[in-house]
Amino acid sequence: MKYYVVRYLHTDMIGWKKHVNAHIDYLEQLVKQEKLIVSGPIKDSKDGEKDALLIFKVKDLNELQQLIEQDPYWFEGLVADHTIKEWDPMFGSLQTPKHKLMVRLSKWINR
Repeated sequence: MKYYVVRYLHTDMIGWKKHVNAHIDYLEQLVKQEKLIVSGPIKDSKDGEKDALLIFKVKDLNELQQLIEQDPYWFEGLVADHTIKEWDPMFGSLQTPKHKLMVRLSKWINR
């Protein structure tokens, strides 16, 4: 499984408000399916815009794009811009055993 960080930019605040409940319902489904790890707004968005970050855990980029395209905000044309970056969580609660070993080896090699 791979992690991806997705950023949405919304500029249509009327459409955003109209479809926010459908978007929330969709994200809650993804959380139950363990596809969406965490999501939320970026607090310092410009006036008239909303930015959000979403972190997904999926098989590959193709699966991610299918999930994004099913988001009501996406198919209603309310995502003005977006970015997708594959992410490798090395520390914290998402750390894999492989990463834990890599961190330990790095500390051992660089002592």
